[in-house]
Amino acid sequence: MAVEAARARLAFLGEMTDSLVPLLERGGDDPWIVLRGFANLATPRLADACIVRAVEPHRLSQVAMAGPEELIGPLRSILSNRRFPAIFDRLAGREVVITEDMTVGTVAAHAGETFADRAWPILSRVRSIAHVPVCIEGRLVAVVSLVTGRELSNRSFSLLADGDFFGEIGRRLSLFVENADRFARGRRLVEMFQRTLLPDLLPWIPGIDAASRYLPASSEDEIGGDWFDLVELADGRIVAAVGDVVGSGLEAAASMGEFRTALRALSLEGRGPGSLLERVSELAAGFGRSFATAFVAVIDPYRGEIRYADAGHPPALLVRS
Repeated sequence: MAVEAARARLAFLGEMTDSLVPLLERGGDDPWIVLRGFANLATPRLADACIVRAVEPHRLSQVAMAGPEELIGPLRSILSNRRFPAIFDRLAGREVVITEDMTVGTVAAHAGETFADRAWPILSRVRSIAHVPVCIEGRLVAVVSLVTGRELSNRSFSLLADGDFFGEIGRRLSLFVENADRFARGRRLVEMFQRTLLPDLLPWIPGIDAASRYLPASSEDEIGGDWFDLVELADGRIVAAVGDVVGSGLEAAASMGEFRTALRALSLEGRGPGSLLERVSELAAGFGRSFATAFVAVIDPYRGEIRYADAGHPPALLVRS
């Protein structure tokens, strides 16, 4: 029986990795997607219910809940508070905490007799709970609580039999969440850098109503290369430009900044749109920079004339009143 149990646990750990890696790859900037996936995988394989909470300075917020409503429903409010400092102190030390046999005395020892008397009608449905810490850089960021119910199964957790297994689960979940968090932080860094290279507001030009809105794609792979600009020339004409550098990340954002700066500087020389793009292309080749697509329009509001050129970029739309 011990050998079979060990094999089953190794199989679960393998399945856990196989199931959560694709979620991490598709998750983008959501660090909790793997914990939601784990809750669904663990119920009812490991426990009758699974509740995942993010640890915030003054409260816990629900990340995922899986299991029958008659068990997780009543537990929702009880497990969302921090009345168990003895448990959370141990979890913060990356220690798995298991309540092997839920009793009034157990609850009172952790949270006081007043809370135990009030909560026992709900907690009496629980046989055992295993709290698994999820940490990033040594800091507790989430708690995965695996629950067995008295009326749902005969399963019960114990520290001696299950502590090492749940500890390994916690280490793997921590690695997944830490990688997702780094991915999200990297995406935010690229987006922030890109926004610093784009104009906060388009210039105010008499007689011209201009507005812009930039929405980055949901994937980090698509952030970094887009730009737009509006430049007023000395003779009253206006240069409007939009473009996209091939590639992504910080390198594409840096290239975008150079393309935008070059285009803005050359436009002040009064060049036509085709000449602008040709000269920027020559400069980009000299920089050894990536390819880019661009659209440039020179607008003469006094003559009601628009001249434009595009290099692999969709042209703008002219909508008549």
